[in-house]
Amino acid sequence: MDQTAYFEQMRQKRRSEILETARRMILDQGLFSFSMQGLAQTLDVSTVTLYKYYKNSIAIIEDLYQATTGTLFQFPDLFPTQKKPEDLVLEYISLILDDMICRREDFRLVMTLGLYIYPADPVTEILPAEPFLQYLQETLPPEVCALSRDNSDFLSFATDACLSFMQSVATQSKPDLRQMKKQLLLSLSLWF
Repeated sequence: MDQTAYFEQMRQKRRSEILETARRMILDQGLFSFSMQGLAQTLDVSTVTLYKYYKNSIAIIEDLYQATTGTLFQFPDLFPTQKKPEDLVLEYISLILDDMICRREDFRLVMTLGLYIYPADPVTEILPAEPFLQYLQETLPPEVCALSRDNSDFLSFATDACLSFMQSVATQSKPDLRQMKKQLLLSLSLWF
């Protein structure tokens, strides 16, 4: 490895360390307690060192937001063809809700940072209904989307329910979220 590649690798490692520490600070102390000075103190570096990596705290918040949202809702292809389409939809939505529960801190962070980045309407900006609906349509198997066209409002209803659930992730406990998930899946299953 040449010297330039080594220094770039070390720079990326330090940036990751900065983002992870910022993440922890924001989740533990809140966004409005976050500052470059506090971050530098926690990392045991000078603020001058931090400014070599990020021009200000907003740049850190935006990078952290992008890094976190980029990992949400990534599932393998889990759709065996022998299941009924409506069962596939419910199974997939269940996976999405489980992901929200398991990665509660990530969703909480996205909601918190979204309030700062998109103060007018963070939920609509963070995960707008139209792209989420499109995401479901692109990800679900064709037979499920065909079923949804027959029941045109189902995917819209499911999208709104998932977005509402996402809003609750930041404020509810895991047991409460699991109970909400059961109720949501029950209401979705009644659609069929």
